[in-house]
Amino acid sequence: MRAILFPKPEPFDSQPPPALATPPLGKMIMTMGMKAAGDNPLGWRVAAALCGALTLAAVCLWALLLLRDSRLASFAAGLTLFNNFLFVMSPVGMMDAFLMVFLMWSLVAYSAAIALDLSVGRRRFLFCCSGVLIGLAGACKWNAIDTLAALVLVSLALLWMARRAPAYSIPSLSRPAQSIQQIGV
Repeated sequence: MRAILFPKPEPFDSQPPPALATPPLGKMIMTMGMKAAGDNPLGWRVAAALCGALTLAAVCLWALLLLRDSRLASFAAGLTLFNNFLFVMSPVGMMDAFLMVFLMWSLVAYSAAIALDLSVGRRRFLFCCSGVLIGLAGACKWNAIDTLAALVLVSLALLWMARRAPAYSIPSLSRPAQSIQQIGV
């Protein structure tokens, strides 16, 4: 009767591995923080807080690239600092902090590739870095696919605009469109 009510547990090796509900990179980054600071509340939070600080820097740089105004970039960084996402969500142990650090730096690389006056080789390098960073974001959380789809659509739209007649193009988008055309498919 006891064996029916309380069956003997199976050994650990015979159990199937848990399903990967989320990609493992974010968990691995959190583990590195725990190895560095210990298996305690600080260790659980240090990696996410560091990623939050790096995301804050990326927001400031991205706003500076897009707006070309340091005051507005500082304002964007201030709004990001107090938006209750980066540093409030980081201690919870969710993968969003790791997702955002890679996504924001990917957007910085993408924007630098199309907005700055660079050689074609550097544009392609930044464009590839953007793709790698989106891949790392996808290795933290599946939501990175949304940003990838948006960047593909923007790139295709800019490439289409670059191939149109100059009379029909929008002047503010002609430079990024030419940059995308230089990068190539």
